[in-house]
Amino acid sequence: MLDELPRREREILEIVCQQGEASVAQIREAMSDAPSDSAVRTWLSRLEARGVLKRRETEQACAYSSVQRPDAIRKEVLRRMVDGFFGGSGVSAVTALLGQTKALSSEDIAALQEAIEIAKRRRK
Repeated sequence: MLDELPRREREILEIVCQQGEASVAQIREAMSDAPSDSAVRTWLSRLEARGVLKRRETEQACAYSSVQRPDAIRKEVLRRMVDGFFGGSGVSAVTALLGQTKALSSEDIAALQEAIEIAKRRRK
């Protein structure tokens, strides 16, 4: 799905997923090089027509949310990033992410160790 979206529509979808639900004004404010209000409305209409976003009327404005669960979209985006930048290697991606981290908290380390243990159990 994301492969088919032009850059600006993909950007709008990412903003909506991050915020959970957003108005035209909130989306426009979060966009890089904010386009006109009418341009944002046009992209939102296209995304709604494609079945990517749904619109809810509120007292003050329309609110848009993702039709697909945001966690499913995040997984798709992450899979594409791992495939494209790390040759499909999740380990390389995790190693690169850890290299960007200044310091891990005890909770972070415990969560990573638990994820490794779960991966070991799945392998057996």
